[in-house]
Amino acid sequence: MNRTFTFIFSAFSFGIEAQSLQLTPSEFLQRASNQGVIVIDIRTEPEFNTGHLENAINIDFLKPDFVMNVRRFDLNTEILIYCASGNRSSRAITQLKNAGFNNLLELAGGISTLKRKGFYSE
Repeated sequence: MNRTFTFIFSAFSFGIEAQSLQLTPSEFLQRASNQGVIVIDIRTEPEFNTGHLENAINIDFLKPDFVMNVRRFDLNTEILIYCASGNRSSRAITQLKNAGFNNLLELAGGISTLKRKGFYSE
């Protein structure tokens, strides 16, 4: 019985941690304006070229050297990540956490959410 409680508690704790990594559009844009924060658009170059957030750096998640390219930043620097819909950014967060990055946040729903909610237009 004690093991069951531990498992349920651990799963619950993990869920809370995973949720805390995602920011609403207003939270994301507010943090993106802070000095020293790195904003990475992980979409492909053609997607990036259709429009991106000001000061965003394009590092394509689908390229095999994605993690290596992000490693140029300090592991403790606050890094904000976004993609088109939130799917790639969630996978990127996992890879970067496994690579030792400690301060990663993502835009919930990607740039499409910013557009839908009126925070961004190309």
